Amino acid sequence: MTRMENENYEKAVEIARVNGRVGIALLQTCLRVTYIQASILMQNMQVEGVIGHTADAEGMYRYIQKEDPKF
Repeated sequence: MTRMENENYEKAVEIARVNGRVGIALLQTCLRVTYIQASILMQNMQVEGVIGHTADAEGMYRYIQKEDPKF
């Protein structure tokens, strides 16, 4: 991953955490990325277990809370 992709990934995870769910259109709007870039971010978050694998009726994926080792 390039530095810019990594920054966008971190921002995407934060968007998912704050909203409790995330979708491609939301990432496109918030991050100003293309559909392909947003879908890659979504795929990466699914692989990492940040979001679920099943979308709701609005095409949004739920954020999966993990225990934060910092606390």
